[in-house]
Amino acid sequence: MQHLWIILDMMPLKKTEIKAVHAHDVAELLRKYNQYDAFVENRMTCYVCDKPINEDNMAGLRRSGEKIEFVCGEAACYSSVLKSVVGK
Repeated sequence: MQHLWIILDMMPLKKTEIKAVHAHDVAELLRKYNQYDAFVENRMTCYVCDKPINEDNMAGLRRSGEKIEFVCGEAACYSSVLKSVVGK
């Protein structure tokens, strides 16, 4: 799995609570939402750019209603999600 570092400008950030899941627990979470098979069969896509998601390029995920949405490690996608979380 790739690691991506994003440097934020030095503006104060507002405090935001983020729920997280450890990488070891992703399979269990996907099973809970009935998306495990689709993930291991490479049928999931990044909700920002629509590129296929796999274990190597998945940078994050979020719950959207009754499903899990994925974001890939492309800088533009990851940055877009980060901006929506921190409100910039």
